[in-house]
Amino acid sequence: MAEQQLSKEEIVAAANEVREEQKIPAGYVAIELSTRGKFGAPRKFHMRNFATEDLVGLSLSDDDKVQIKVLEMMQDLIWEKDVKVADFHEKEVVETLVRLYRKFYQTKLRDVIWELTDEDREVIATEMGGKDNPQYKARIAAIERGEEKPTFDIDLNALEFYNVDEARVTGTARATSEIDGKKFIVEYTFPKYGDSVLLRNFMYNIPEFKEGEKKFRAIRENVKFRQRMEQQWEEGKNVDLTRIPRFAEQDMDAFKEYEEKKARFATKCVKALHLKSIDGEDISGLPLEEKLKYADDPRLDHNTFAQINKAYDDMKIGVNENIRAIDPFTRKVTEIKYPFRVFTLLQTLRDNKSDGTTIEFV
Repeated sequence: MAEQQLSKEEIVAAANEVREEQKIPAGYVAIELSTRGKFGAPRKFHMRNFATEDLVGLSLSDDDKVQIKVLEMMQDLIWEKDVKVADFHEKEVVETLVRLYRKFYQTKLRDVIWELTDEDREVIATEMGGKDNPQYKARIAAIERGEEKPTFDIDLNALEFYNVDEARVTGTARATSEIDGKKFIVEYTFPKYGDSVLLRNFMYNIPEFKEGEKKFRAIRENVKFRQRMEQQWEEGKNVDLTRIPRFAEQDMDAFKEYEEKKARFATKCVKALHLKSIDGEDISGLPLEEKLKYADDPRLDHNTFAQINKAYDDMKIGVNENIRAIDPFTRKVTEIKYPFRVFTLLQTLRDNKSDGTTIEFV
């Protein structure tokens, strides 16, 4: 059988790729995602490993600034200056971290928290003398409170990634409807990982929301604190709820009204942010403040936008979350759905050592 000959173009492309690879500094590895350049990430880019100060800085970030810190950290790891993590689909960010972890750290995610199943409860009941036994109830309560943490390992080499149809997938969702006998076509782009940061910066530069955040900061922190305390109280911990600060009813009403207004405006911004075209008019390049007027179009109803969001949520790209793992209670291999999350992966990166590194005293 005759060998297949490469075309001149393929030979030139291969040679160019080799030359480009030679420019990459030592310590950077190639990352190639399953999305094949059809979404926000390119087909191939190069990353270094996290430095200690990167991950320490993450743990010290305020809750509302964590995503900003994550974007800054990951952007700093990438060699190519034209690759923007903010443009990645969130599932591309997840896949990037999985591949980075597999290259630099371990082939397993260890000590992942296990969620109790009905079968697990039956096993525990058998061990504890039945579901009416106080010992059974106490153990289940301890697991649900996080005092006992059953864990399992995820074999990263066994993960599967969804295939992207390069000929069809574009990352654009088109909704076609008929209103009063007239066809209406609107296109949306996929949600990007940097959207929430862009939205936060945009909203808090508007005087009403900038001042509102300052005005209601104390109440918001109190509400969060109260929710944590009430949760601990429900879990049976000794909490004196009478010591939690209270605010006047009129202040709480004003806070609730502000939060509702902010949520409505944020929803409108998200809709505008994802708009790509309306009736053939391309608006994808417009700044958010100009796209907002299109979001007021009465034809952009809630039902359509909800369906668009669901379609993107259900999109099969990146890591297949249906995995096989050893159940810590039944000790059997079982299929589960594990929701890979960016912050969870970063915590794992911070807390685990590399299998490829050895330390010795000399």
